[in-house]
Amino acid sequence: MALTDSKKTMWKRISTFAILSVFIFLLYLVFDKLSTFDYLDVLGKVKSVPSSGLWAAVGFTAVGYLCMSGYDYLGQRYVKKMVSWPKTLLVSFYSYSLGLNVGVSWLSSSAVRFKLYQ
Repeated sequence: MALTDSKKTMWKRISTFAILSVFIFLLYLVFDKLSTFDYLDVLGKVKSVPSSGLWAAVGFTAVGYLCMSGYDYLGQRYVKKMVSWPKTLLVSFYSYSLGLNVGVSWLSSSAVRFKLYQ
């Protein structure tokens, strides 16, 4: 059963409203959780970490994301649909960042990959 143009438009508006509603709700949750922290206290704790430790953390994080993008590359080889390496790095970074921070990675990461690899 094919959808008419008016039904497609209606579903597009409903889905846009739902996505915006969830996004606004998530912003509220983040603001609510972050309002319990003192900005100056957090800044003081970060400054107390030696700069070598911060640079090591940044480096290990970059290497970790580079390794995880290798999984996307191997997946592309398996399905025989190759995408440029810069796009693979970007899509894998987005999807892993979302999946590891939001949770439900099988759903959130997959949705990002599906949309961005099209």
